[in-house]
Amino acid sequence: PLLLRAANGDVDFYQRSEITVPKNQPVLSEGQEAGKYKLVSIKDPNHNTIGICFNLTHANAGKRRMLQNKDFRIGLSHAINRQQIIDIVYLRQGEVWQTAPRPEVPFYTSDDFGKQYTEFNLDLAREHLDKAGYAEMQGDKRLGPDGKPIVITVLAQSRYPDTVDAMEFVKRTWADVGVELRIDSVSPELVSTRLEANQFDCTLDKGELGYLDLVADPRWLFATGGSSYAPLWQNWYEGGTPSEAPPEAMQRQVAIYRERVVASSNRDEQYAAIKEIIEIARDEFWTMGVSLPGKPYAVVSDRMHNVPGEDQMWLSFKAPYPAVVPMTQFYIQ
Repeated sequence: PLLLRAANGDVDFYQRSEITVPKNQPVLSEGQEAGKYKLVSIKDPNHNTIGICFNLTHANAGKRRMLQNKDFRIGLSHAINRQQIIDIVYLRQGEVWQTAPRPEVPFYTSDDFGKQYTEFNLDLAREHLDKAGYAEMQGDKRLGPDGKPIVITVLAQSRYPDTVDAMEFVKRTWADVGVELRIDSVSPELVSTRLEANQFDCTLDKGELGYLDLVADPRWLFATGGSSYAPLWQNWYEGGTPSEAPPEAMQRQVAIYRERVVASSNRDEQYAAIKEIIEIARDEFWTMGVSLPGKPYAVVSDRMHNVPGEDQMWLSFKAPYPAVVPMTQFYIQ
């Protein structure tokens, strides 16, 4: 109903990921003249359409070892046809990318993190999965640490239907390398409950905080509040319970962040420290992504005035959008 209202010109201002998404852009673009509105492009600090987050502190010891195995994660990353997802789910908008900072961040100019392990290559995927220790097969399925076929259940938030559509493609290509993926489309509330209880294999999240905002909230670089891939390590960082000390590499990230980012007021020093943290995240490959988001946009009716123009608003929940724009100075005429 909201999409129809927007396309009919019944909405004065709207920007939310539930409606203003790539798949709806053709409908909204076509209705601009009749509906007397325009689509205004917005700057995007987000680094990914989908962050794929394995539970690296899984309650099951066997699954934990499997998911913590970097070769296992690399293998599954090579078994994702990201370009196909971009072409079909995101209407050819975006670029193949891992859960790395955006290309334009001033403190990390290389694309080595964003592009690593993104080649769609099933033979290479099988090679890494074999190297991880899961070469034994039962028919066309790999056997896990318990001697049973590997099954990974992913929690997808129902409010983001694009992630469910994308994971259907991932499901097919992971099956080609012997790993079964089950997709549970559930409410955000249930995802939060399962995360807090450490009761999940894998979850999906929008890759927010990929530009300057990651300096204040580096959750995609190591497990902090709001991260979705290691609840017990997150609790350790925050002083919560139950908790578990993360690997030495992540402890180094935390120390660098606290001693040289939080404790410093010098931007250059902060950026140098963040670069080191990014390099560790690159080497450890905690999470994986699909693609850089396409250009976001807002619906603005023709009777709305004094609204910022092209690329003058930010799509950032940390701001939070659109509150940082002086909306009290918009007017209707």
